Amino acid sequence: MATKKARMMRDMQKVVLLELADDSITEIVRQNVAMLTMIAASVTKSPKEVDPSVHVQNYAEEIVPRYTPWQFHQHFRMFPDTFEELCEWIGPHLQSSRSISVEKKMLATIWLVGNMESFRSVADRFGVNKGSLHRIVLSVCRALTAIRGDVISWPPHGQLQKIANDFQELRGFPGIVGAVDGTYIEIPGTTDEHRAAYICRKGFPAMHLQVVCTADLLFTDVDTGNAGSVHDSRVFRTSDLQAKLESEEGRLPAGFHLLGDSAYGQTEYLLVPFRDNGHLSPVERNYNNLHSSTRVQVERAIGLLKGKFRRLKKLDMVSVRDIPFIIFACDIEDDIELEVEVDVAAVEGEGDVAVNLTAAEKRMSVAELLM
Repeated sequence: MATKKARMMRDMQKVVLLELADDSITEIVRQNVAMLTMIAASVTKSPKEVDPSVHVQNYAEEIVPRYTPWQFHQHFRMFPDTFEELCEWIGPHLQSSRSISVEKKMLATIWLVGNMESFRSVADRFGVNKGSLHRIVLSVCRALTAIRGDVISWPPHGQLQKIANDFQELRGFPGIVGAVDGTYIEIPGTTDEHRAAYICRKGFPAMHLQVVCTADLLFTDVDTGNAGSVHDSRVFRTSDLQAKLESEEGRLPAGFHLLGDSAYGQTEYLLVPFRDNGHLSPVERNYNNLHSSTRVQVERAIGLLKGKFRRLKKLDMVSVRDIPFIIFACDIEDDIELEVEVDVAAVEGEGDVAVNLTAAEKRMSVAELLM
C-alpha cells in the first residue's frame, strides 16, 4: 500500500510540474503538489477513512492571482484585463452571493467549457460541490445569453463596406458581409421518443450551431437549438437572420451578400457555389475556387471556437433546454476579445454588382467580375 501511495504521489507531482513548469511560479507548484499529495493520501485510505469532500483549497483566491498574464491566458483563454472587463459587464446580471464572487463564478465557468474535465474534477478545483458548480455555470451562461446582443450583433449598413473590403482583400471576392456555416455540437441526446430527431447525418446525437463571421473571424450572428437532423438550409430558413434579411429594414443594399456552401439555397443575399456537374465553364470554376478559399474563414472561426472551448466538441449535458445557453456563452466569450474598427460612413448602394438582378444573374455577374 505504501509503495502504491508513493507511486501515485510521484505521478501527480509530475502532472503538476508539467502543467506549471515555470521558475516564476515555483511557489504555486509547491502548493499544487501539497494539495494533490493530500488528495492522494485520502485516496489510499480504506473506504471508512476516505473524506468524500476533498477540494483544492483557495485555487481561485490564492493561486490564480499569481499567474502572469500569459499563464492566465493559457489556463482561461483570455488575458486578465479582458477577464476583468467581462466580470464587470456580467456582474450586474448575476445573482449576488456572499460565499462565491463573480470572479470565481466566471473562472469556474470558463474552466469547465474550456476543458474536457469532469464536473467533479472542476468542482474540486474550485472548492465547490457538483450541484453548486452546475448552478454556477448555468447562471453565468444564461446571463451571457440574455445580454449577447451587446457583443454579437448584425452590423448596421454603415459597417458593411468595411466588412466587404476586409473580405475582398483575402482573394478579391467583392461584396461579402459575412460567411455562414453550420456545425454539430455532439450531445448525449434524449432518451425519449424524440431521440431520433437529434441524430445528425454523421450518426451521433447533436445540436445544430449556425454562425456568420467576418473576415477577421468575428461572429456577427449565432443561431442554435435545432436538433441535429435538421438540414443546414432549413436552419437558415427558420433563423432570425433570414427573417431580418427578408425584411424591408434589414435587406442588404445592392452588391452585398453572404457566402454559404452548397448546403444552402442560392438567393440574392446568399451566394453559393455552382453545382459541379463535370461541365463547369472556366468562369464558373474560377468562381468556385475563390468562393471556397474565401468562405474558409467561417470554417476557421468554428475550428478556433471548438479549440478554445473544448467542451463544445462533446457537450455532456442531458437537458436539451440548457444546452443552447452553454453554446451561446462560448460564442460570446470567444468574441469578447475581438474588436472591429467601425467605419460609420453611410453606404448607399455601394458594391460591384448591378441592382435588381435575379439570384442566378447576380452570381454569374460576380463570377465574371472575378475573371
